[in-house]
Amino acid sequence: SEDSEVIVDDHDGFSAGELIDFDIEETGAIRGTYSNGMREVLGYAAMSYFPNAEGLSKEGGNLFAETANSGEARIGLPGEGGRGVIQDSSLEMSNADLADEFTELVTSSRGFQANTRVISSSDEILTEVINMQR
Repeated sequence: SEDSEVIVDDHDGFSAGELIDFDIEETGAIRGTYSNGMREVLGYAAMSYFPNAEGLSKEGGNLFAETANSGEARIGLPGEGGRGVIQDSSLEMSNADLADEFTELVTSSRGFQANTRVISSSDEILTEVINMQR
């Protein structure tokens, strides 16, 4: 077999490096930091905009689905076409519906109280049955 050689025509002055960290910028750029000091754009995060966000269907957790009422998703880069920007190191407000969650809490509490009363009533009836046998 013949020997082969790899010839590099250009070199940027950096040694080989491994990806050690990444950041997501407001513009959606995902920028990687390498062990050799280089920082490169790895890709872009896309965002979507819906003409009527209230028309989205709740799928559970923090998931929503497109419906005829919401309109079609308009996907693109953050900060363009009505889409928001990405804020690094920030917490998003909860998208839980507090009225629904509170209603569920009250319903569960009432159910627990009703079960407690059933158990108490059953205990009283059993006590009466035992006393009748004596």
